Amino acid sequence: MAEASIPSVPKRVLLADGTYVEWDRYHQPHPKAVGNNQSRNGFLYNCYTHPMGRFFQETIKVWLEKGIARIHDKEIPRYDKEAYVFDDQRLQLLQSELKALSRKHLNDNDKTRKRELVDNIAEIWLFMMKEDIYWRRVGLPFLFEFAEFIVEHKDILTQVTPDEIANREKWG
Repeated sequence: MAEASIPSVPKRVLLADGTYVEWDRYHQPHPKAVGNNQSRNGFLYNCYTHPMGRFFQETIKVWLEKGIARIHDKEIPRYDKEAYVFDDQRLQLLQSELKALSRKHLNDNDKTRKRELVDNIAEIWLFMMKEDIYWRRVGLPFLFEFAEFIVEHKDILTQVTPDEIANREKWG
């Protein structure tokens, strides 16, 4: 069905300045997201009704996940069948903790797919550190300094917005 032929009932949306605008979710970007380069509480384009929103959900996200899965499952093991087996205690520790964290934090109804994505990304990076001394030499200090940064800015980084709390309560 052509975009122009989709019937739409505009929805009133309250903006931060206290004014309301009419939003056609089938044909327009979300007015709260336009020009808002902060973390969004929704999608720029409705992911179910707008062609660009469906493009993000059905094309961009799918192909990113497929690309990462292909590299993890096919390409790297073609090079090294034991790519994700680590003798280095540091890499073993990181692998174990990263998997534990993905299980702790990814618990919605789509947790299996999301955990696999996060685990694949982590293992690709760990493999790079296993295989290439350069990445190990810079990767481990990078993680250590990043952890220090997180601790130093914990008060800012652990703030949770009301919308994020509502999202967690809805989806787990």
